[in-house]
Amino acid sequence: MSYSRNSMSIVRYETILRIVLLCVVIAMTSCKKESDEQLSANGCNEVTVMMSVNALGDRNINDKIYEGISFVKERYVEDSSVIVRVLVPRSMQQAEQMIDYWMKEKTDARRLLVLCNETMGDWLTTHDGWSVKDNSDILVLDSYHEYEGVYNRYINSYGVSYMIGALVYYFGTERDEQIVNTRSKPALICANKQEGHIKDAVAGFVDGFRSLGGELDEEKCIIALSDAPAAGYDMSDSVFRLSAILCEEGYDFIFPLCGGSANGVYSYAISKIYFNSSNTFYTCGVDVDVNKTVMNSLVSILRSYDILLEDFVTEWIEQKPLALHSTEFLGSKYCGYAYVGGDYRLTNNLEKVLVESQAAEMDYCGKREQ
Repeated sequence: MSYSRNSMSIVRYETILRIVLLCVVIAMTSCKKESDEQLSANGCNEVTVMMSVNALGDRNINDKIYEGISFVKERYVEDSSVIVRVLVPRSMQQAEQMIDYWMKEKTDARRLLVLCNETMGDWLTTHDGWSVKDNSDILVLDSYHEYEGVYNRYINSYGVSYMIGALVYYFGTERDEQIVNTRSKPALICANKQEGHIKDAVAGFVDGFRSLGGELDEEKCIIALSDAPAAGYDMSDSVFRLSAILCEEGYDFIFPLCGGSANGVYSYAISKIYFNSSNTFYTCGVDVDVNKTVMNSLVSILRSYDILLEDFVTEWIEQKPLALHSTEFLGSKYCGYAYVGGDYRLTNNLEKVLVESQAAEMDYCGKREQ
């Protein structure tokens, strides 16, 4: 009987202890909530990055953007006043819903929304109620459109593409040692023909190639994977097959302006080299450096949105003065090229082409602003 009484006492004590612990947990949770609310009211910085649809894993510009925001997260990992979120919508409809929620969310935190393509930026002009609040800012990447009260950062693709067009012409003049003055036959694979950065790149390549006397049939040589904006970037399998067709038709250079779909071009080019095929084509990296993995890459052109985004967000968090609109050009910190050397046709003409490309870009952009 004594044993049973002691057991009951132990049970009572355990029950009381559980109740006390539960009260402590509730109290701590309440204190944390009050602390978080106080943090939001006293200078919390929330950065939300809205990626393009199914963007991650493209080994292209979207992965570079993610890399840039990851550096920001790492820099402020021990700073509880900085919150970084990355959203990857599965569809454009879901992207709209996510942005709409952000626009209507009520919070005292200082917020920044980063929209990673031109199409999402254009929604700001077509959706009622989507406007910048007093405690919020919006940054649109890869669009030269200047939205009212919204930051935009654009790395112009005309100059670097002009450079590639001119170099392809030089490279083609003596490709075959037995046949001097052979002409290049380039093809451009575009994700779509709707977005501004693709239009600029196409115009740059065509102008650069033609500036030296190159002949190019735009109707045949410029191929769009989709008719819709923000589409055509996740079709690497289709582009692999398209590369095979273009190779058989005698195209000896492919300019892949199609984001993640460009991996189809690179994979096909690598496979032709692997099997020692003489019937192959040359290509180049676009927005990423592929020179070490794709042996028949002439030059990789780089638009470094990873560095640009890291710089912008860091300055925004630290509340430094920021220009509302900014465009970067060939030769800036964010726009250049990677060339490993090794071919005299490119090496001997690279410096001259670079200067000509920068001049052509200034002229092109000046005419567009008129």
